Amino acid sequence: MSNLCKPGFNSVSVPVKPVTARILLIDDDEFIREIIASTFESTPGFSIRHSQTATGGLDSVRENSPDLIIMDLGLPDMNGLDLLKILKTEKESREIPVVVLSGTDNPKVRVQVHRLGAAWFLEKPFRPHLLKDLVMDLVCVATK
Repeated sequence: MSNLCKPGFNSVSVPVKPVTARILLIDDDEFIREIIASTFESTPGFSIRHSQTATGGLDSVRENSPDLIIMDLGLPDMNGLDLLKILKTEKESREIPVVVLSGTDNPKVRVQVHRLGAAWFLEKPFRPHLLKDLVMDLVCVATK
């Protein structure tokens, strides 16, 4: 898959443009961080910063303003739902799309994640190429 935003079905002569994105990944699982990093490392224009904790993730958001956040709900220092609530209420981060990853299949958690403002919920285990497609779509929508 190329890293180009393509016009939608009903668009009129929208130019195709290259995508660049600064992604912040907040997950304490090293294996997940490695999978996601390798998924995007071959995509020109994408850079990934990592944080293993909610506190580190918040600091990174405040310092670097990513274009998209991928985060786990099970973090060692804070419940991921609480982190999402903070991200969606703070001025610096409320407009940043957030993709939530979680090992839970609890429908109530999914509903809560969406009510708090997440752009998407992916259950672990996930298919890396689907995450990449989703991120590309969210970044393209966010940059229009």
